[in-house]
Amino acid sequence: MFPVPDGDTGTNLAATLVSAADRAQRVRERGVGAVSRALADGALYGACGNSGAILAQFFEGFAGALEGRRRANGPGLAEAAIRASEAAQAALARPREGTILTVMRVWAAGFRARATNDGVDLLEAFRASIDVAREALARTPDQLRELARAGVVDAGAQGFVYFLEGILHFAEGRLAGAVVEDGHATALEHASVEVAPQDIGLRFCTECLIEGQDLDVAGVREAVSPLGDSLVVAGSARRIRVHVHTDRPDKLFEIAARFGSLASTKADDMRAQHVARFDRGRVAVVTDTAADLPERTLQRLRIHTVPLRVLLGPSVYLDKQTVNPEEVYDRLSRGETAVRTSQPAPGDYAALYSYLFEHYGDLVVPSLSAALSGTHEAARRAAGLADPARIRVVDTRSASIGQGLVVRVAAERAASGGSMDEVAAAAEEARSRVRLFIAVPTVDYLRRGGRLAGWKARVAERLGLVPVLTIDPESGSARLLRLVRRGKVHRATLSRAVSAIGSEQTPPDVVWIAHASAPAAADAFRLEISRAAPGAEIDIVEVGPALGAHTGPGAVAVAFLSGG
Repeated sequence: MFPVPDGDTGTNLAATLVSAADRAQRVRERGVGAVSRALADGALYGACGNSGAILAQFFEGFAGALEGRRRANGPGLAEAAIRASEAAQAALARPREGTILTVMRVWAAGFRARATNDGVDLLEAFRASIDVAREALARTPDQLRELARAGVVDAGAQGFVYFLEGILHFAEGRLAGAVVEDGHATALEHASVEVAPQDIGLRFCTECLIEGQDLDVAGVREAVSPLGDSLVVAGSARRIRVHVHTDRPDKLFEIAARFGSLASTKADDMRAQHVARFDRGRVAVVTDTAADLPERTLQRLRIHTVPLRVLLGPSVYLDKQTVNPEEVYDRLSRGETAVRTSQPAPGDYAALYSYLFEHYGDLVVPSLSAALSGTHEAARRAAGLADPARIRVVDTRSASIGQGLVVRVAAERAASGGSMDEVAAAAEEARSRVRLFIAVPTVDYLRRGGRLAGWKARVAERLGLVPVLTIDPESGSARLLRLVRRGKVHRATLSRAVSAIGSEQTPPDVVWIAHASAPAAADAFRLEISRAAPGAEIDIVEVGPALGAHTGPGAVAVAFLSGG
């Protein structure tokens, strides 16, 4: 529930602890200092989410207090617990009471109060300190309004108590198994919360790992703090994990790279994670970011996406997540050729499939046209590795807003309770009705991306001609509608679109316009189309950087479904 109801705290804590345990199991030294350091390094490498980053810093503080030591007595462990709690608190830019931090602090103080000398029964002191932690956990709803409203304790704090109980179970010699027993951790509760993705203001839970020498932890925190909230900066002079909720993952990675080498980056869509919690049993619709859809449609119909890759020089970014469209178009306008794209890896799909299987029934995946990209094949291969009986991959034979309209039809059928077969059939029926018109103001980018043969591009350039394109709904390949003089392509494309709309017996009720860094042209298109299709729902979307790299800035497209 806090800081956002994306429902992944348990997953993040578990992933962080698995990484810590894996590193610790490979340590050959038996000293408490060496093992603590391995736990800290492993947790930092594998830290996921807000809670995972906090836990990693907890281990970092604990390891710092025991550095170089082979053994530790009660007072030594108690001091390490206090140092760990203080380190976790210091990692947050704006710490809040009623969270995992509160329970860490109260537990550490309780443990120190009971482990006062060398002769103390450490097991008894630790057992008593867990009772203190449980009491602090039960009080978290009194400290955070969000928890009280939902009727639950803090999830991160609950996870930390489970962690302490696991240590106790191990120390008492119990077999690994169920951690929660009567009289132990607070029973799991069902939060009273409604699906409201629009309430998650900052969309991406963004993380990166910085490596180097003499890293400036305070400098990193100061540099990235303006980007969003829920900022956690954990680590040391050798390695720093940064976690922040932001709408600009690309900016975080750009800033972080100034301080050291980026060992890993991640940006999770918290709005999509939030809505997934409400759709058990329903068919989930997954597409790739070549599909351009209005943001309100993505949210309303709970559509999940797998990003294509955008390569800027040696750096690889995720389409529509960790790359700024303005930077891509700026590079293209300056004539740089180091902008390339690639399809998602099958593993990207497999990871999302696995996640969605926990919350949905079956999956339908309307993909970018197989004739244009290997994206469709990547989605299909991942389905074969995951659970082919529960996944149907559909070639939309389109791209951008044409693909987006097919996705929309599939998602609407899923929202109405359609089965996997029914949702897939709806997508297959809709793809034959897509009418798509694309204005490309120059052939240069099509040539650079290999979408147009070099000799054809040279001929067109010498004649001053540029294409009006469509994507054939039968083959899924790009098809030339006509060549027009440069400077007249927008008008020619709009004319074709308006004529097609006018030829429909019933005007379409939904028309989408897409543009690549050409908002004024898109607005002009909207004005004309609103006259041709009065009463239609007309949305303008910006083409994603992965597609925009092939059309170049200035491209505009119009799409609707015929016979709708």
